[in-house]
Amino acid sequence: MMSSLQAASFLFAFLLCFSFVTAVGIDNPDIPIIKTDPATFDNATAYINNSVYLRGYSPTGLRDLFQTTYDTIYCKLTGCTMTGDIDMGGNDITNVGDITADNLNATSSIGSSVLRWLKGWFVNLDVENNIIVGGDLNVSGYVNGKNYVTQYHRNAIIDTTSVNIWVNVTWDLTIDEETTSGYSLNDSNTSITIENDGIYRVQGCLHPKNNGVGNQEANLYSRILIDDVEAKCLQFANSKEFKTTGIDTMPFTGTLYAEAGQKVQLQYYVTNLDIDFEGDTVFDDAVAASLNFERLSN
Repeated sequence: MMSSLQAASFLFAFLLCFSFVTAVGIDNPDIPIIKTDPATFDNATAYINNSVYLRGYSPTGLRDLFQTTYDTIYCKLTGCTMTGDIDMGGNDITNVGDITADNLNATSSIGSSVLRWLKGWFVNLDVENNIIVGGDLNVSGYVNGKNYVTQYHRNAIIDTTSVNIWVNVTWDLTIDEETTSGYSLNDSNTSITIENDGIYRVQGCLHPKNNGVGNQEANLYSRILIDDVEAKCLQFANSKEFKTTGIDTMPFTGTLYAEAGQKVQLQYYVTNLDIDFEGDTVFDDAVAASLNFERLSN
């Protein structure tokens, strides 16, 4: 028979063959899984102790507090009254509407694109670049500035060598003090090239003189050409009997439209070779012919 000690040892060894802990419901198909329902949370009915977490403010009240604090410190984009300056730090202001100012002193360079939206009363406006005005410019005072003007003279005597034919006047003097820009002499100084589109006032004169013996009768004509086409209302015509060394003046004035690059000439036409063109010696600075241009409008 087995003794009590041997039986106890056998029982202990038998029990070591099995796990003492069994996870309930996990990897054990013979034991049912026990589940519990999770707690639910409803935002509509949930309650938060805002006296602890929101310092006594409801969520709506806290939002209003933040908005009021923000509006007090910062200028709203929907409009406000400012008490300080705006420093743009060198950045641009773009895509704006009208700007109205009681007093605007502009001393720095303002480009043409900015001036398209600047409106208001200016005490002093210093502009270094171009100004583009889309409408009328009404000025109650004087306008100081430059226009496209020039003055040409023919100092030397024009000795007529042919009759009944149109001849170009050749210019030998530009008056720098009466010339800005916008014109140039070409074609051996017989053509004035217009450099800007626009309407021009053209005026000048020729000074015929009888250099023949005795009285001389002659028909005298002058005209302005633009690209070899005669301009209207810039012609002169006269029939005259000149006394010995007799003189006269052939004035003309009118307007024409010219495009940039077009050329203008003054021509004369005589029917008597004894009629030349020269200034009278009674003058200190006499000329045979003069021609003046002034741009009036686009």
